[in-house]
Amino acid sequence: MTADEVTGPPVEAMAAAAPTASPRTALEAATGHLRRQQHEDGWWKGDLVTNVTMDAEDLMLRAFLGISTPRTNEETARWIRSQQGA
Repeated sequence: MTADEVTGPPVEAMAAAAPTASPRTALEAATGHLRRQQHEDGWWKGDLVTNVTMDAEDLMLRAFLGISTPRTNEETARWIRSQQGA
């Protein structure tokens, strides 16, 4: 099944009807939306949006493994601080 073959109410319409939609209707709308976004090989592609936790974990892991460098530490720390103030 390709993404174009999936039918179901548009997500925007479901959002407007959300307070009265049944759980089953909401599930079908969500599933339809995900299937329309899915590549025919089964994967999804999109922007990874996160907070600075992943960057901080990477910084810590590099220090733990002994592969961090002063430059990497400074650049990562600068990025983390810039996002925390946003």
